[in-house]
Amino acid sequence: MPRRRPEPARHDRPIPRRLRPSPTLPPPDPWSLEVLVKEIEGRVKSIAVEHSDEPMTQWLYPVLDAWVRDRDDAWRQEREAQGLSILQEPACQLGCDHCCYQHVAVTDLEAEILSRHVRLHFDPAKYVVLRDRVRRDAEQYQQLAAEAPTLDTYRAALSRIRRPCPMLDETSSRCLAYEARPVNCRRENSVDVEVCRRYRLDPDATESSLRLIRYDLLWGAVHVLLARWAANDEALDSASDTIEPLAVALARHFK
Repeated sequence: MPRRRPEPARHDRPIPRRLRPSPTLPPPDPWSLEVLVKEIEGRVKSIAVEHSDEPMTQWLYPVLDAWVRDRDDAWRQEREAQGLSILQEPACQLGCDHCCYQHVAVTDLEAEILSRHVRLHFDPAKYVVLRDRVRRDAEQYQQLAAEAPTLDTYRAALSRIRRPCPMLDETSSRCLAYEARPVNCRRENSVDVEVCRRYRLDPDATESSLRLIRYDLLWGAVHVLLARWAANDEALDSASDTIEPLAVALARHFK
């Protein structure tokens, strides 16, 4: 029997290709803003389920504080495991009130938490004093806004204000509503007291503090989350987060 010739190669047949492994995407940066915002939002939503019969104003800040502490503790443990030292810590101490002499922006949710704290913990005499201070400051801020030709001009004027917060007890240098203070107050920290002191004494100073980066990132993420809630919730006034100081926001709740 004659030997069969091999068939010529067919060029229409696909040539098998060696599969290359798909590139491995790097893990997301655990300190990126979006990761932090998503993380704290998940924590708040999980707690909200447990407290579905309570208003958020009763439990929000303890949850935020606990998340920041947990995040900071995890960072410290990681540094220790790697044999790395912690070079800086906040210089803030009890009785240090330099950061309490400036404009504070809040959302309506934060103003509501503050006013609830006042209603629960202030006696009538203290309440009247606080109410008068808030109204006085609110009138001055509103006049400042009316005289400013543009929003940028108004914000520039706010940045020069060195007026004590209505919640500050100037005698003891303590906040009268420390547990209910807004996120922008919780975010304020510094590794150098002299920077804070210069800002308080000099209206032209631009830096209110020398913030510790990790705390600024954590509370910055919380601030972004609250601002987004305000922007997406018709019951909240997002404008207070951008242009209105604490006194103006509180004045609405003291009516």
